[in-house]
This record gives sequence, structure tokens and C-alpha cells, in this order.
Amino acid sequence: MDELALLNAIQETWRTPLLDGLMIGCAWITTAGALWLLAGAILAALPSYRRHGVAVILAVLVASAVAKLILGEVFQRPRPCDVAPWVPLLVDRPFGWSFPSGHATTAFAAAAALATVRVPRRAPRWLTVAFFILAILIGFSRVYLYVHYPSDVLAGALIGLILGGLIGAVANHWPRPAPAATRPEDPQDDREPHSDSPAQ
Repeated sequence: MDELALLNAIQETWRTPLLDGLMIGCAWITTAGALWLLAGAILAALPSYRRHGVAVILAVLVASAVAKLILGEVFQRPRPCDVAPWVPLLVDRPFGWSFPSGHATTAFAAAAALATVRVPRRAPRWLTVAFFILAILIGFSRVYLYVHYPSDVLAGALIGLILGGLIGAVANHWPRPAPAATRPEDPQDDREPHSDSPAQ
């Protein structure tokens, strides 16, 4: 099926005020990977999940660079809103090219990195599931908002899964921080306290 025809069908049959608001919200909170970077920073601040947080941040930065600075410039695919400029947009036209979707790439990279890191422990299942659900929702929002073709989103999701999985796998082999050194006990600490004063 022609992708532009599919996008037009979504505009004609799926648009509702509720979905409009939800999709706009998805676009806003994930601009420049802000949501994923914030989530990574919060995880990195927790000692038990520091490795997860750093992996998520690295995955988002690498995925964004690959999608926008490398692949976007290689393929230079016009966005659907450029091909059909008469279709009203709910958001401002995003910067850059259409293929692959940067939002989808970074979202799935963050989710894959979180799911792959298992040292010293895996992330909570509910958090991993939430990352993937949000990534899927964001991917759909790019099609709903008429700023990406479905193939842009699918390619971005695949690229993100690969990059995030690789970074998460590497993170499992990062050296663990050395345990904090403890001061050796002073044998004199066990001695009875004594007084230099003469006995009364």
C-alpha cells in the first residue's frame, strides 16, 4: 500500500481531539530525546542502576547522531508533510529529513539499552515494559502527526534496537567500581580507657 495514502487514511479516519492531544504530548516530551535523557540521569543517580542510566544516555546520544547526522543526510528523504504541504500539521515541521525517524530511533535505543543491561541486576520489569510501550506510542505518533512515513518509524525502531542492545551489552562488561577502602582497626582501640590521675 502507498505510504502516503496510508497516512491520509489515518488523518481522515483516526483523528480525534483526545488522540490529537496525546500525540502532541508525545512529540513535546521527547523533543531532542529530553525524556530519555532525564530518565537516564535519574537512573544514573541511583547506585544500583547507575550502569543502566549511563547506558540509556549513551544509547540516546549515539542513536540520535546516527539517525540525524549520518543516515538522514545519506538518504535525504523528504517528509510526508513536504510532499503534501496542504495537510494541516498539529506540530511545527521538525528539523531534518524523514528517514529514519529520530524519535523512534532514540526511543527504542533507550528501551533496548535498559532491557539489555543486567549488571549488577536487571531493571525492574515494569520499567522496561513502560519504556517499550512509550517507544511504540512515540513511533505511532510520528505517523499520526504526518511528519514520518511508517517505514521511517520501522527503520528507526530497528536501528534503535540494534544500537541500544549493543550499548547495553557493552555496559555489562564495564569494570565495576572498587569497593570503598575501610580503615584498619587500631589495636589500641580495644584497650581499656585509663586515667593518669592517682587513685583516690
